[in-house]
Amino acid sequence: MEEKKFCPYCGERLKGQERFCGKCGKRITPISEISPQHSKKIRHTGMIKIFVVLIILVICGWLAFLIYTHTGQKQILGSWLMLDEDGEYAGYGMTFYEDGRILDTASGLTGDYVIDDGKIMVSYDDGWEVERYVFEYELERDTLTLNLEGSDDEFTLVKENNSL
Repeated sequence: MEEKKFCPYCGERLKGQERFCGKCGKRITPISEISPQHSKKIRHTGMIKIFVVLIILVICGWLAFLIYTHTGQKQILGSWLMLDEDGEYAGYGMTFYEDGRILDTASGLTGDYVIDDGKIMVSYDDGWEVERYVFEYELERDTLTLNLEGSDDEFTLVKENNSL
């Protein structure tokens, strides 16, 4: 009974003792003709490919971690205290949550925020109307400066865990 053989490159069924695949045209080498050195070289090449893929995955994971930990949202998470013009605590602040919610402690309103391209877009829904604000922001260490777009209003906040 004749052994059924298939092309190792394209999977085409081979007939008889063909030396070349009729579909893809690649040379078919019978297993008996593969030398031990060639077999070892094939295994070695396969191991190198796996190693290179693993290195690439590790590098991509490391880069993704760095990007995530240095995004604007990650940096502004937490509670911030508002400072007045003299740099003194003004008695209220804001809290940014990881799920995109924001709490304005001055008004008690909660809302949503999105950070995109150097801007923080905030929307508050007080039940009567939705108020939207767009701030350009600068973050320098533990100081967050918000400039309300379309006005001269500027707000300075510091991380709550800092001593004033």
